[in-house]
Amino acid sequence: MHELWSLRGLSWREWISRTCRRSWGDEVFGQAARLAFYYFLAMSPAVLLLLLLLKLFAGAGSELRNALLDSFQQILPQEVSALIAKTAGELNSKAAVGPGAFWAALGAGWATVNGTWAMIAG
Repeated sequence: MHELWSLRGLSWREWISRTCRRSWGDEVFGQAARLAFYYFLAMSPAVLLLLLLLKLFAGAGSELRNALLDSFQQILPQEVSALIAKTAGELNSKAAVGPGAFWAALGAGWATVNGTWAMIAG
């Protein structure tokens, strides 16, 4: 275990310099940005699609929806969780499964596939 931390004869300065050069050469930061972008892009349509699908299952779906919204209130800032709760209420009152749900599923799937591609390529 001691050999793991010995740096194999490299000075700290050389070790940091080599790590920075290799990180830049391997495009670590670009890969991280692509991964974050695509998964962040997939979150909104996926959450809206999930809330829409939970609307369809009135019995168990309402309990799951309430648990999901309670989790959002604990995790997210108050303004964001209020916006999600408002959107969920609007979905419950007038949303119907149709072309919008198809496009939400397609958009979430596309972004998730690209995020997974970025993870594999990285």
